[in-house]
Amino acid sequence: MANMNIMKYTERDVCTTKLNDYTDSKPQLRQLFGHQCCYCTIHEGENHLGFFHVDHFRPYKWFKELEKKYENLYYACHKCNVYKRDNWISTDDGCIRDCNKCHNNVCQKAETPRFIDPCSENPSMYIEENVSSFELITKDHSKVGQYTIEMMRLNRNQLIRLRRARRKLLMWLENEKSKLGYCLECLERAREQKDKLEQILKDCRIDEKSETTRLLAEALHDSLRQKVLIYEKELIEIDTDLKRVADVVYEKASPYEW
Repeated sequence: MANMNIMKYTERDVCTTKLNDYTDSKPQLRQLFGHQCCYCTIHEGENHLGFFHVDHFRPYKWFKELEKKYENLYYACHKCNVYKRDNWISTDDGCIRDCNKCHNNVCQKAETPRFIDPCSENPSMYIEENVSSFELITKDHSKVGQYTIEMMRLNRNQLIRLRRARRKLLMWLENEKSKLGYCLECLERAREQKDKLEQILKDCRIDEKSETTRLLAEALHDSLRQKVLIYEKELIEIDTDLKRVADVVYEKASPYEW
């Protein structure tokens, strides 16, 4: 499973709404990015008091012709949107502020100090998570990674705490999956034994020679039936917990389920 604490690649879809205003794209962008900020990955359900915005990846201040171009619109949390603001590749680094006339593609080069574009490149090429500190760090001293982390403040305290909490939830979930697997194995064995004893009971004749066998089989059968009921109840409880927590961990929960 991909690291949910790191910005992920998202393949663009086709705009299905006529954009009279760029904010008209918000419902579709919200679905496209899975109700998450495309930069820091915080989910609506993890950010109760925060707002999410439509972000112009190439800032409107420098690229006014892209104001309502769907491919330039991203879903971002309030903080990332504020930190990103109008920041963009400097003219000293080769950006001419006109995509139609640009031929040097500095916005795609690895040596350019710029933002990672989660819709055109794999962010894991430039950044990774320090599993001890929960901070995002650059890969191979990447200028792209460093610029993105610093400008977006992707190691702010809020995100460090979030990554730590997610890790604990994932560990809990894996533990519950193991318990679920064990319960399934126990349940299957108990059912097999119960079926065998039911067959023994069916085959037993009620006479002096088989009475002891019948009574013993009935006692064992009752014992196994109780075990099966216990395992089935525990299975239902674990399965319910798993579904509830998995919704949060895999960020599919609605904004107000926490």
